[in-house]
Amino acid sequence: MEIDQLLEQGRASGQHGRHADAERAFREALRLQPDSGVVHYNLALSIAYQNRLHEAVGHFVSARALGQPRQGFQETLFPILVSLLQEPPETPPPACAALEDNPRVSVIVPTRDRPAMLRDALASLQRQTHANWEALVVNDAGADVAAVVDAAAGDVRRIDLPRQRGPAAARNAGIRAARGSVVAFLDDDDLYAAGHLADLVAALRASRAALAYSGVELVQERVTDGRRVALSRAPFLPGLRYSRPLLLVRNYIPINAWGVRRDCLEEAGLFDEGLSYLEDWDLLLRLSRGRSACPTGRTSAEYRVTAQANDSVTKRHAHRQAVQALYGRHDAGGRELVQLARELYLESL
Repeated sequence: MEIDQLLEQGRASGQHGRHADAERAFREALRLQPDSGVVHYNLALSIAYQNRLHEAVGHFVSARALGQPRQGFQETLFPILVSLLQEPPETPPPACAALEDNPRVSVIVPTRDRPAMLRDALASLQRQTHANWEALVVNDAGADVAAVVDAAAGDVRRIDLPRQRGPAAARNAGIRAARGSVVAFLDDDDLYAAGHLADLVAALRASRAALAYSGVELVQERVTDGRRVALSRAPFLPGLRYSRPLLLVRNYIPINAWGVRRDCLEEAGLFDEGLSYLEDWDLLLRLSRGRSACPTGRTSAEYRVTAQANDSVTKRHAHRQAVQALYGRHDAGGRELVQLARELYLESL
């Protein structure tokens, strides 16, 4: 049978869900033409549909090497790599020492030129069911926020930076002034649900992990005449299990989801003030090196994006060169799947 006939037969079998039959046809085609990227690609798909993902990856790689057009790899190979990179490690990282009962949580709130949004962020803090918290509002040389901070209930302190220094330095100033054994982060335009801090503390205490994190809702909003209007809501990158190998490819845990043990944060080092963006991802990779992280299992933070507004201290879109530079800081550790996923992620940017 000719190659074209075998490919047609295999594709027809696959369309009817007969993936084992499709595999047999594509293997016969591969025997006849072992250097065909098209055959390797179709064989990879038929194997993947049978949930033999590791085996499928090898044929996807061969297809790429043989010049198979790359537009399909984002839809096929990248999700497979994401799934494989979430497989649990053979040896879990060591647990941290037990966290005390009712720890104080220091919430770092960087802000610049958005007092109305800052008021909303602090109001979401004041609704927390975990009452033992403090807030460090770090004004990165923006408009005066003394009135907003003074009007806020609870233990809220203000740090005014004399000149604009950027998000990493603003957060570091807050961390250095913090008194809690757990550190959390809240941008001035984001919000917490009432149980957010309680969930983080419970997860840290139960898991003895270095980092706990919540689910996050992405909220697109518009500000009209000073009024915030939510345009859309959607889970932010849902369904992903915690995985350091996957974090080495992309950051899927926004900073406002984090609750970090102070001792582990000091061990990893603070934010790199030489980075103008991706500083949160850089720190997350340092925190997760040799330490575990634990999801709370709840969505309790809102990551808000405002159209046509001044950017907050953190809202900046990463671009290809920035991601590539971060990969240079944190190597793949010899993991071939991580390296391949990185290549595909860069191609998508």
